[in-house]
Amino acid sequence: MNTKKYYLLLLPALLFLVGCSPFSKMASRNQIGKEDALVLISNEPLKLRSVTYADFEFAGNRQELKKITPEKPAFRDVLLYARTYHPPYDYYLLLNAKAPSHPDYILKDTLIAGNKITLAISKTASEEDVKFISRKFAALKSPAQP
Repeated sequence: MNTKKYYLLLLPALLFLVGCSPFSKMASRNQIGKEDALVLISNEPLKLRSVTYADFEFAGNRQELKKITPEKPAFRDVLLYARTYHPPYDYYLLLNAKAPSHPDYILKDTLIAGNKITLAISKTASEEDVKFISRKFAALKSPAQP
């Protein structure tokens, strides 16, 4: 096969791989910090701010996700992926996802600065953890909101 044909075949494959990322472009703007004994998650352009337990590992792109889990993401439009192992469960924050659904996740939506943010938390999470993460998720708001 000559070089020109090789590149003609390779280019669409690369575009397909790059264009099919399950992560939102805004995921690159996530910041992970600390607040008291918790982890602070924020995304300034989206006016998103929340806290979660400190035992989570986080991913905002495909490379980080591969370090945490070999599984493919259960959703598209992922803003943040979080996984803990004690007990084992995960959750996603999705940005403007179009009708997300999955039988293994509890879904909760909220609007922040005009963007729909969906929390998808694994049904394997303890009831206490679901309540805590949902409460903190529900508390997300931009500084301009009451």
